[in-house]
Amino acid sequence: NSTSPVSEIVVNWGDGTTTRPSTGARVDSHIYRSTGDTPSRSFTINVTVTNTGGRGFAVADEIVKDRPPTVTITGLSPSPQNTGQLVQLNFTASDSDGTISAVRVDWGDDSKPDLILTISSNSMCPATNCVLPLGAIILVRWEDPAMIAQGTIIAFRPVGWADTNYLVIHRVVSVMPAGAQSGCSQVGFYTKGDANSADDPWDVGCGLPISQVVGVYQSSLAPPNGPTITTYATHTYANTGNSQTQTFTILVNATDNSGSFGSQTFVKVIKNLPPSMSSVSVSPNPVVAGNSVTVLFSARDPDGTVSSISINWGDGTAIDSLGSSTTSDMHTYASAGSFTISITASDNAGSRSQATSTVTVNAPSSPTEVQTPTIFGVSPSLFYYAVLGITAIIMSLAVLITLRKRKNTSIGGQV
Repeated sequence: NSTSPVSEIVVNWGDGTTTRPSTGARVDSHIYRSTGDTPSRSFTINVTVTNTGGRGFAVADEIVKDRPPTVTITGLSPSPQNTGQLVQLNFTASDSDGTISAVRVDWGDDSKPDLILTISSNSMCPATNCVLPLGAIILVRWEDPAMIAQGTIIAFRPVGWADTNYLVIHRVVSVMPAGAQSGCSQVGFYTKGDANSADDPWDVGCGLPISQVVGVYQSSLAPPNGPTITTYATHTYANTGNSQTQTFTILVNATDNSGSFGSQTFVKVIKNLPPSMSSVSVSPNPVVAGNSVTVLFSARDPDGTVSSISINWGDGTAIDSLGSSTTSDMHTYASAGSFTISITASDNAGSRSQATSTVTVNAPSSPTEVQTPTIFGVSPSLFYYAVLGITAIIMSLAVLITLRKRKNTSIGGQV
């Protein structure tokens, strides 16, 4: 409001940036690049105007909010995906006004999510101790903390730390079993990650409780490219419940250095694997009609349970319905021929698989005709009867002749 002309206008935007608009300007603009490590930040803007009469000052406070990260999911491979198959989720996380500090991947199947962390000097894990180079990306698998042993690298939330989102990555130097020390009811861990020899604040008393452990170090991935992280996470879906397919919603949540987060979801259908049949054998093969045949088999389901087994013997007879744990069955074929035995296994999701085997059934052999022996063209029995009859006649004649001779001799002596 001075009548003297303005010689200089200086605007200090409060973030280390100063601008000098023209002396006749009444408007100036500025872009705040970052809010630091907070979701929002208040900046004090100081405007100084100078003329021949001196300087005038005015201040204003501006609250600037952090821009959340942007997450882009590019796909899940391979395709299609089945249970028991390792799948890879490809995504990009970027932050326009900071850096990505962590990415959380929830696979939507009630498994513990994966956590991908960016290692920095604030992680309290120097490369000289944890063998994790600064700027690297590590994948932390949410495993059972009971599996943590000495030398394992873990991510945890420090006890009593003011920032509940702050994570520390250290190597475990010792493990104290539950109850090993008075007043310590759960497993405790003692860690070391700082370059100095001073004990960490949680390396006293019962140590770091198992409840504070977020995850277990798994493997290194590619380093980030500036504010953008292009990486992947892997997972294996165990089953689809009692359905042949199940839809899972995958959530990728990225957190930046200010604590702001952005997320994106990806929907994917996972297919159930059918049961598998093995060790199918038929014995005896071939078999004679009227005799029983035995088939041996084995059925298992890689992502569930076998619910039933059925056998079609291929001869038009009724199908045998068997229990899920059955490994053999018997059958009798009534007629000769070649028959295909079909064994079908069903699982709890309704998926089926089938195995076949061929059996050859032969007709029973016809009885062999026995040739009756003969003697001079007659049966032996008739021949024997004839011989006996003739013998009897001859003997009878011999007796009559002998009697007649004796009678004649007696008469001649009396004359």
